[in-house]
Amino acid sequence: MSASLTGVLLRAEVTRPPEAVTFHADNLAFYRGVVGGNIEPVHLLEPAGSVYVNEGGLDLRLPMNPRATLLAAAANPLWRGGVLFGDALVVGPVDEDGWDTSAPEDYTKVLLAETGCRFHVEFQAPSSGRRRRLPGLEWTGKFTAYADGLRLADGFPGMAVRVVPAP
Repeated sequence: MSASLTGVLLRAEVTRPPEAVTFHADNLAFYRGVVGGNIEPVHLLEPAGSVYVNEGGLDLRLPMNPRATLLAAAANPLWRGGVLFGDALVVGPVDEDGWDTSAPEDYTKVLLAETGCRFHVEFQAPSSGRRRRLPGLEWTGKFTAYADGLRLADGFPGMAVRVVPAP
């Protein structure tokens, strides 16, 4: 049996806040229950992780998930232009045994942040430690920061967009 891990649930209904969920990585029924059917991962490169969605979301006419779509586009420059449908589950990268791990703190600190927090946008080449922050700019909404960061990413081809809490 796999260890307990924590993920972040991003519902397609944007009026519902992201929430932390705890489960076991080998509990396929939990994953399916969250997304409402068979799961499909979208790989996040920077920071590493996955967003699980319903593999038939478009065919099932599930509602678009704008927050999960923004997150996937920000974390994986190669995936930009795609759309995710239905509720989504954010987890960390797989471990050496192939099991998902908990969502990295880089995601949980932002996605689960309380209202009123401020955020910065950074750009980072996937698999590189070097980050480039936009100086002097702060956002009060995490998903607004992701959206604006993606618009600005046109000037930084191939770079992941990271949203980080402002100090």
